[in-house]
Amino acid sequence: MRYDEEYVELRLKEMVLESISQRGGYKHDKAEELVEGSTFIEMLKEDPDFIGHYPPEYWADYILEEHLSMGK
Repeated sequence: MRYDEEYVELRLKEMVLESISQRGGYKHDKAEELVEGSTFIEMLKEDPDFIGHYPPEYWADYILEEHLSMGK
């Protein structure tokens, strides 16, 4: 992975964290816990191009829905 790709992935993750905090009312630490425990991270590692086709708000909603469906 090139440096530019790593930066883009990091920035996307940060934008998703911000969106989860805003949409779900979670503090940054809890939002980060949700992101790290989600399938989003695995997808980001495996297929960053696919992840990049959707806005951070989409992924925030995806992660929040995933979290709620797990009953946590």
